[in-house]
Amino acid sequence: MLEVNFSEFFKGKNIIYFKTLDSTQSYALELISKNKPNDKTAILTYNQSKGRGQLGAKWLSEPGENVCLSVVVYPKYLNSDQQFLLSQMSALAVFKFIKEFTQADVKIKWPNDILVNEQKIAGILINNTLQGAKITSTVVGIGVNINQSVFADELPNAISLSALEGRKFDLKEMVISLYESFELFYEMLTSGNHQQIQSMYLNHLFGLNKRRSFTLANSTVIEGVIRGVQQDGRLIVEMSGAFKTFDIRELKTNL
Repeated sequence: MLEVNFSEFFKGKNIIYFKTLDSTQSYALELISKNKPNDKTAILTYNQSKGRGQLGAKWLSEPGENVCLSVVVYPKYLNSDQQFLLSQMSALAVFKFIKEFTQADVKIKWPNDILVNEQKIAGILINNTLQGAKITSTVVGIGVNINQSVFADELPNAISLSALEGRKFDLKEMVISLYESFELFYEMLTSGNHQQIQSMYLNHLFGLNKRRSFTLANSTVIEGVIRGVQQDGRLIVEMSGAFKTFDIRELKTNL
């Protein structure tokens, strides 16, 4: 049952609130196919039963403790080979949001997880629809651990803002702060400040110019140094004096 929140917290924001929902990402994609909502329409719930993560993984979130948000945008000014800009922009928006509430070390883990003290606090899932060489619509799914204190065994490296700061946060206020941070960086993208977005992303990239271990798709563990990210989103890693590039299906950065 849809529950639109008309409180002062969400006034003037295109935020559609559900008490419970299987997946904000799935609902947003369905909404685009049927009604084509306004640009920057957000689907929100605090109780998501079938959250989606990268590469088909599940996003696990304790009911009533965290923010699960998917934002619909129409970046028709971007070509299909510029899709990674949406990932970078979204990661920076969540990065800024997290930094507002903690003095701890916040980093973006390629391609778009957010780490605090090398523990995962947020994840982002981008779903683009293409028509020819253009991106016609995008759903940016964002999950942020806010007040959760205990995590499932399959999430041994997860952390929340509450656990970091030793206090509970008002979820409605957090949603507004997150949404406004997204608006800020989306405006930067629509204004054509692509180089600034790319530069900021690199400045906050976890492991940049540092030797780290990685796991390949075949489970082999290797070592290398992250040297950058290509415009198409492939990670540039220096190994044994040679530069190689990887996509998200080929390589995972170990913590």
